[in-house]
Amino acid sequence: MSDYLQVQDVIDHLPTSQEDGLYYDDNISGQNTDWIQSDIDCAESDIDSYIGRYYQLPATIVDNPISFGILQCITMDITIYSAYKRSACGMPEEIMFAFQEAMKKLKDFRDEKAYMPDLPLVEETGLGRTNLFTNDPMMNESRMGYMW
Repeated sequence: MSDYLQVQDVIDHLPTSQEDGLYYDDNISGQNTDWIQSDIDCAESDIDSYIGRYYQLPATIVDNPISFGILQCITMDITIYSAYKRSACGMPEEIMFAFQEAMKKLKDFRDEKAYMPDLPLVEETGLGRTNLFTNDPMMNESRMGYMW
């Protein structure tokens, strides 16, 4: 089960002609929902790899509605980009732009240039932005600065 999108969300989002071009499978004479799910999974993996270390994921619509909406849109943009990349349809400029903007948002969240107001940060458990230095004279804060 996906965190931010379901297969039906992608089907509902795309116009039928676009959906057919991206996900129609002649072998089954219909939409290949496995391809859609695979694209969603890849998008959610991208989200986890960029911000999963800093934010308590997944966001939920009940506890984190603002962040959930943001991550749902990012997931959709990356999912559709992945579909075009896999298919031989050619990449529309607006799809490429939406993908680049989604990735920029993820990088901004990761680099603390933007934040998700209702999504808690990972506590100081070794997974978040913690001080990685020890008393080792070669790896101390005054000599090395901050890792982040």
